[in-house]
Amino acid sequence: MSSDSTLQTLPDEGGGGTLSQYYKNLRGWFTKDRATVITWNATIIIILITLVSIIAAFIYGTFYYVYIPQTSLVRQLYFQKSQVVKDRVDVDGSTMKVVVEGLHTEVVLGDLQHFLRPGQSYNVELELDMPDSDVNQMAGTFMVSALFYDNKNALLTSSSRLLMLKYRSWLLKILDTLFYAPLYLLDFL
Repeated sequence: MSSDSTLQTLPDEGGGGTLSQYYKNLRGWFTKDRATVITWNATIIIILITLVSIIAAFIYGTFYYVYIPQTSLVRQLYFQKSQVVKDRVDVDGSTMKVVVEGLHTEVVLGDLQHFLRPGQSYNVELELDMPDSDVNQMAGTFMVSALFYDNKNALLTSSSRLLMLKYRSWLLKILDTLFYAPLYLLDFL
């Protein structure tokens, strides 16, 4: 044999063959029958669709996390009681000292800056859960004020509302306690 024929011989279990025969056998395996070709093409298409779907989901998730603000931010607030002594002037011109009591709290969003985006509008809701006690009922109406400051402590906006607890008669309180007594005793409420 010449040196050209030895370069084209590939070793295999059968004892040898030429490179062109090897590729013909390989191509013949892919085109052996119609079912093999359809299966091979379907597998490639499924892999490509899966890969494109994973990339699209990753890009969408990244965009959503970076540009879309969180829909709600829930924070528990703990109030401190404070007393302020103010001068009160009556109609007749006499002055007297008045003690004004109030509850206040401060929410600092320094660690939550990635939740609030500049240029976005936000709705702020304050939900107070107050116990239905005699002391709270006797307090009557009270004022809730919210003051919003920027990062330079300049007042952006403020809002104040008068509130009071819903009135419930003594009969309704007794019926409510009797109805929920089993749940109170079993510590479900």
